[in-house]
Amino acid sequence: MYQKLEMYSPLLLKIALIFLAFPALFLFGFIGYNVVLGLVDGLAPWFLYPVYILVMAAAALFTYTLVPSFQVVLAYEKNALFTEETYQRVHQIMSRLFIITVIFFIQLPYWFIIAQWDDAPGLILIMSYVMGIAFTLTLLAALCKRILAEKINLK
Repeated sequence: MYQKLEMYSPLLLKIALIFLAFPALFLFGFIGYNVVLGLVDGLAPWFLYPVYILVMAAAALFTYTLVPSFQVVLAYEKNALFTEETYQRVHQIMSRLFIITVIFFIQLPYWFIIAQWDDAPGLILIMSYVMGIAFTLTLLAALCKRILAEKINLK
């Protein structure tokens, strides 16, 4: 059973990374549609545009982060995980996830305005939760980077 799991784990990781790209691309397209609709019809209030821009930036950066993640999975598949290239890719993943965390931190005042305007205080909690997830993934990437550095130095 374990041998089959070991044989199919790179394939499962590739499929998971592909499915992770769908929500980001959907979010990017949906927000872009709302921006165009708001500009044409004048429906969106002025304070939503910074939120749209920052969410689109985070979604684009997250999609861009999936590229080195996919390359790390390919390195795992080739048993070349403990190399300098993989270390650099994990560093790229970590730095991009940190930038996403900063983007969500910058968005919090805007979400506070939206929550007061729409009378939805849970919106701030949801965005804080998303920011916490991004920060947790940043810490996990930093841990992976440190483990890779130790393993590369032992070689």
